Amino acid sequence: MSTKPRTDRIRQQDADRQQARSDRVAAHKQRVGAEVIKIEMYAGTRRDLELMQQVAAMRRRAKP
Repeated sequence: MSTKPRTDRIRQQDADRQQARSDRVAAHKQRVGAEVIKIEMYAGTRRDLELMQQVAAMRRRAKP
């Protein structure tokens, strides 16, 4: 890290940059319809999901 002292101006620029990044990420999540969910999954469900992913991968490879 730099040995230069961080001035209030630099701190404000950093805060503004981080806020802009946060805003861009939030806008992207809204555009693509992102949704946070909490799920409790058991072994059978995990097996079923893995199987569905394998079938989907096979179908993608089979398409010309």
